[in-house]
Amino acid sequence: MATITAPIWKDTYYTTTADTVNYSIGLDGETIFTGKGVKYPDADDMQLNINKICRNYLECDIAALLTTMPSSNTNQDHPNAQRTFNFYTGSTKVNDYVFYQDYSYTNDKPATGSSIIVSNPINGHYVSGMLKVRTYRGTSSYYTTGSASSSTGLGYTTRVKCVPYVLYYLNSYGGWDAFAIEGTGIKKDAYTTYKTDQSYNNTTLQFETNKYAQEIKTSYELNTGLLSDEQSANLAKNLLGSIKVYLQNIDEGWIKPVIITDSNATYQTYQTNGRKLCQYKINIQESQSKIRK
Repeated sequence: MATITAPIWKDTYYTTTADTVNYSIGLDGETIFTGKGVKYPDADDMQLNINKICRNYLECDIAALLTTMPSSNTNQDHPNAQRTFNFYTGSTKVNDYVFYQDYSYTNDKPATGSSIIVSNPINGHYVSGMLKVRTYRGTSSYYTTGSASSSTGLGYTTRVKCVPYVLYYLNSYGGWDAFAIEGTGIKKDAYTTYKTDQSYNNTTLQFETNKYAQEIKTSYELNTGLLSDEQSANLAKNLLGSIKVYLQNIDEGWIKPVIITDSNATYQTYQTNGRKLCQYKINIQESQSKIRK
């Protein structure tokens, strides 16, 4: 039996010369998938893709750290960010596959090792009231260290002027980063109105058309500070493509889950940006809508 460790993005196969094989995949003592593989005619062997079956069982979040905002270094474990999947043919365990939440599509990070840093902050800037975060991947687990201390640390080296908005996002390596919005931020509300019509007396103050509910979706237009080519590439790949993002408003004292609504990312450079430092406009929307009746 072998143990194969790989990022979840990388196609990982079980290979056999058998004509057919009944197989299953187990996780934490439970069977999560069963299947039957059949070798293509005239093929020398059969390959069964493992990572695509397992990828829906990985996740990594820092909601607990964002809720508590600890003032000193505090760890949050991510037990589901790296998991061991057991591969069986029939009733025999053949291999263990250790997959970790990495969608970088690069080999920048080692597959195995202790305390591998998988955070990659864009510019290392921080502001008072912001949670600095750094995620580590070990031999069997992930964890994120967070601190709202006003001192440097965890990869954040430069304190900047007080700005209201900070984004926390899951990067492509499966680690968490924070990014202070040093440009302007514009808040917007979009309304979806639900109405009814009724008969009325035009000699009274009766309504014919009534609004009975209004759904409100709040969005923000956030402008970054000036970025180098390297910082620009980091932002385009790791922040704009993130599927899990939180927005903090330091002045108002709240943190909310959001989604980035931009449908594309331009990798700006000094040369392509008119020989100017790079700057981005990021459009986000609160994940939770509001209802007014």
